[in-house]
Amino acid sequence: MARQRRRNTGSDSNTNETPNTNDQGGHKMAGLTAADIKALLSKTSTKGGYVIRLNEFLASGEMGVCANDWVEYDGKKAATLSQGFKSAISNKDASDGSEHVKVITNEDKVYLVNLTAAAEELGEEVAA
Repeated sequence: MARQRRRNTGSDSNTNETPNTNDQGGHKMAGLTAADIKALLSKTSTKGGYVIRLNEFLASGEMGVCANDWVEYDGKKAATLSQGFKSAISNKDASDGSEHVKVITNEDKVYLVNLTAAAEELGEEVAA
């Protein structure tokens, strides 16, 4: 025989529970915090994201950048970033000159170095 469920009438309840309903009588959804969203997004990738960032880097004329500084790569492992950018360099959608970008992993950071821009700035040939 099934047991009788106890109904909570609220009069003898000492808890301060808020009902899980909204003003229209439907159920409320649990909201995500900014930290929750950032953690979720750090585990995802956008198709072509590495190529887009590589092309932006080449267009900027900078000698080098730290890839970890871009917000979409925050929390990603260095090995993942390194492999993503190395694949992007050989991608057909990569800008001209991408073959002159060197991906360097140093501890938990990944750096992109534009060897052409570095050579121009330093006035000498930079080893590839």
